[in-house]
Amino acid sequence: MRSTQPTAPGLESLPNPTLPLWTPGEVRLLDEALDYAARVSQGTVCEFLAAPAEPAPGGARHIEMAVEFFIPPCSLVKFTDELDRAMMRRSLGYSSARRSGSASPVRVTALSPSVFHQWRMAWRIDPQAQRDRRWSSDRRMLDQVLLYAQSGWRELFTM
Repeated sequence: MRSTQPTAPGLESLPNPTLPLWTPGEVRLLDEALDYAARVSQGTVCEFLAAPAEPAPGGARHIEMAVEFFIPPCSLVKFTDELDRAMMRRSLGYSSARRSGSASPVRVTALSPSVFHQWRMAWRIDPQAQRDRRWSSDRRMLDQVLLYAQSGWRELFTM
């Protein structure tokens, strides 16, 4: 027979929507989740940046990632699904938010090969500085990489 701990009325364990979905202290766990999802989907991750996304009005919070692969996965959908499951197993905050419905699954944008390198070279960003900010609540780095990857920024080098 299973015994449960009594709780006072109003103190039930409810997810807190103000808690972050991921924290800088959990970056190692994020690395592990990415490696696991890549292995399951037969790919290899080269580099990534991740940050919380601004939810649409009335929408749920989520994490957005830009990922560059050494070897692309057999299916980006499978990779994203496995990544979401792996993140839920590794972070109590993320798992709680996902199970309660206050957060939607992680969203992944696959980047072309060498986008991170070219971006760092064009803007003189130290590779270690980028690595240290793989996860950040500040979206500036992630937004820059996504913008440059989508807007044909390589044309900057031909001017």
